[in-house]
Amino acid sequence: MKKSFAWELREGIRYIINSHETKYAFKTYLFLFAYIGGLYVVFIRFIQGVLSSVTKDLGFSAVFLGAGIFTGSVLYGRFAHRFAIKRIVNYAILAASAYLIFFVALLISYPYTWLCVSLSFILGITISPAFVGINVLIHSESDTKLLGRIFSGLEFTSHLGFLIAMFISSILADIFQPFTIIIFVAIIGILFSLIFIFTDD
Repeated sequence: MKKSFAWELREGIRYIINSHETKYAFKTYLFLFAYIGGLYVVFIRFIQGVLSSVTKDLGFSAVFLGAGIFTGSVLYGRFAHRFAIKRIVNYAILAASAYLIFFVALLISYPYTWLCVSLSFILGITISPAFVGINVLIHSESDTKLLGRIFSGLEFTSHLGFLIAMFISSILADIFQPFTIIIFVAIIGILFSLIFIFTDD
C-alpha cells in the first residue's frame, strides 16, 4: 500500500510537470495556498485586534467570506465560457490582492462589524474565480485516467505550501504587526499575478 501511494503520487507530479496547462494550474494552486497560509494566522489577529469582539466578529466574517466564495462560484459558472480561464484566474488574484489592501486600510479607519462582513463577502466573490478556474482547467486539459494522481499530487504540494507559509507568517507575527504582514502578502500577490498576466504562464 505504501509503495502504491508513493507511485501514484510520483506519477501525478510527473504528469503535472510535463503538461503545460496542468503545470500552470499546479503553480497557481501552490501560490494560492501559500498566499492563504501567509494570511491565515495574521488575518485572525488583525480582525480580533481591530474589532471589539474576539470570536463573534471573526465568526461572522468567516461566514460571509464563505458566502461570497459560494456566490462568486455560481456567478463565475454562468459567465466562465465567455473568457479564457487562465486570464480569469490571473485577474482574480490581482483584484483580490489589491482589494485586500483596501479591505484592511478601510477597516482600520472604520472598525465596524457590518463593514467587516460586507468587505469579507466581496473578497470571497473576488477570489472565487481563481479556485474554480483552476479546477476547471485541470478537468478540461488533463488526462481523465490520471485525474486521481494529479489531484493527489496537487493537494499534497499545495497544502505543503500552505503549512510552510503559515509557519513563516507565525514567526513574522512576533516581529511585525498583522497589518504590515497582510499588506506585504497582498503586494506579493499583486506582483505574482502581474507576472502571470504578462508572461501568460
